[in-house]
Amino acid sequence: MEFNHLAPEALKHFEEFVVNADEISECYVTTGTSDYLIKIVAPDFAAYEEFVKKRLLPIPSIRRINTMVAYRSVKNRTTIPKSLLSSAT
Repeated sequence: MEFNHLAPEALKHFEEFVVNADEISECYVTTGTSDYLIKIVAPDFAAYEEFVKKRLLPIPSIRRINTMVAYRSVKNRTTIPKSLLSSAT
């Protein structure tokens, strides 16, 4: 997701929207071509489309939304493996 401008008020408004939107389960500030990555959950594609069109796109500072649909999980780990943790000695 890309913003027209990164004014503090616009970002605050967007982040408040994200916190309060039940459809958004995760949100990350990113580097590169997008400003944010959000994970939207919906019961079907029609509900997803309605959320995007009626609630997300009306936010005035949003310039562009890129959509990717995950249709299968290959790996989904939410913890850091012990082998990657360093012990402080």
